[in-house]
Amino acid sequence: MHALFRQNKHEALRAEAAKPARDFDGAPEDFIKLAQFKDSFGEWREAHDLAYRTLLAHRTDPAVNMGYIGVFFGSGHSTDLDIAPSAAGPDMAVGLKTADGTSRAYVIEPDATLRPTPDYLAPSHKIAEALTGKPSSADIQLPDGTQARIEWIKPKVLHALHDILENFNNIFPDVDGLEKVRFQPGVPGGMDEVNTRLRERHDAIEHFSSLYDSGAIPLALTARALGSDPVATFPGLISSGHTIRVCEGTHPERDNAFSAIDGNAAKGCVLDPVTLHVVRRLNLEKAVTAVCGPIGIVNHTWFRIQREISEIEERINEPNLSLFWRDGQVFREEVTPEQKRAALDVLLADRNWIQKDVAILPAQGTTDPGSELRKIIGRFGSDFVDEILAAQGTGRLLVCEDFALRTIARTEFGVKSSWLQPVMMKALATEAISSDEYVKAVLGFIASRFEFVSIDGGLLAQTIAGTRSMDLPKDFLTLASRLGGPKADLPSHVSVAARSIEACWNDDKKPEVLRQAMVGALLENLTKGQTIENVAAIIVGFVEFGRTVLKDGAFIQYLNDWLRGHFIQLP
Repeated sequence: MHALFRQNKHEALRAEAAKPARDFDGAPEDFIKLAQFKDSFGEWREAHDLAYRTLLAHRTDPAVNMGYIGVFFGSGHSTDLDIAPSAAGPDMAVGLKTADGTSRAYVIEPDATLRPTPDYLAPSHKIAEALTGKPSSADIQLPDGTQARIEWIKPKVLHALHDILENFNNIFPDVDGLEKVRFQPGVPGGMDEVNTRLRERHDAIEHFSSLYDSGAIPLALTARALGSDPVATFPGLISSGHTIRVCEGTHPERDNAFSAIDGNAAKGCVLDPVTLHVVRRLNLEKAVTAVCGPIGIVNHTWFRIQREISEIEERINEPNLSLFWRDGQVFREEVTPEQKRAALDVLLADRNWIQKDVAILPAQGTTDPGSELRKIIGRFGSDFVDEILAAQGTGRLLVCEDFALRTIARTEFGVKSSWLQPVMMKALATEAISSDEYVKAVLGFIASRFEFVSIDGGLLAQTIAGTRSMDLPKDFLTLASRLGGPKADLPSHVSVAARSIEACWNDDKKPEVLRQAMVGALLENLTKGQTIENVAAIIVGFVEFGRTVLKDGAFIQYLNDWLRGHFIQLP
């Protein structure tokens, strides 16, 4: 059924879901999953019956208990279930309160095989007979003469769900995945417990985000630790001010990527979920295919897209609400139905493209990881190395925007890899993409807060080539912002700036003010966060460039004016 779901074969899936449970073999958790499929693609009454029977037979299995909850999470699958029956009867749970305040619940159960405790009554039992036909708030007399009042009536399947939700943490205190949080809106302190959990969630996100920032763990593992997926974690990191650790930004690193691309000879590549997301959002599919060959992904990437489509479609007309903690306050975020429809269109387009042009590859490697990595896999699962295993097993190039994951690929599995910018450079060099498309891709990388994005002088000059106004283009300013900084290779960055100036300074068609503004913007970025000694070295380099290359005294004069205007006095 999982295979049919991943293949988007819903008609075949409905046919399988219609089969009786006795036609299947498996563990208790498998039958709970079968109930979930029946709830989504079959008859919800059958789903509830199967899940209920499985739960009663395996009450001490935490996976079964959690799976039972999942049967009821689907939107609109059981809208015909009468959650508040008008009178008690078979297949119902009834809550009683006696005169002394004692509460007790009974289930009127016609099936003798579904009575695990004395509280499950046959319809012929005297208590069941006293309850049958009585409405909520009715008074009855128990066989021992005790007077009791009916507090509530609900379907037995719903009673079982409420019982799990109320008692899961007490019955399974060492099991993660479900937590009960009490709240009372409008009551002083009624949201304290919720606020505490939101703060703890915020602190956990910050902790694992800092581990990611330090390079200690890959993005995929960061997501797993937070109970999320990489594609959802990726924009979360960006929006909270973190940079995406794509590469170290060194020339040897880039040369190794070029060597891996050349050695692959366009035999095919494997993309992780985040890289696939970036490729699709920036329309880089053709360039990646031209340089690296056919694109492949692993099974869990495909399943994630299918699952997201299914989840959005289930509640397409309902807003999604979530709470989060920021700056000492609780905020509420709403995703509107319109936003969900737009997201669904994107995911459907992704799915159609994958079905047409992408291979689903097995995550089967040829070597085993080391002992330390095996410990991590044992704790978090192997999904985060599936792309590495697929690349190793199929002999394809791993294309991945996660620096730490590529490091694992190289050190643990000997898998060669690249990130997207070297691929785009190759595509530009072979004319698989135009220079305008390359600029657009680089701007997309910058917008995605990739920590290192290579900028060259020609790229900068191109963004200003057709400008005749006195305002610097936004694209130029965006690209120039990646020059300089505390981690900059200053000689290289100064060289990039000089090449762009050389291409534009003597162009009389450009206003002089524009050319001066260009130099000023480059200087401001190159000198940001630098010591006065480094600033002096940059200016000396510019002066020498003006004398020997531009041979223009006006350029030297502008440098003097720029220093004076920025109140900089050099030794």
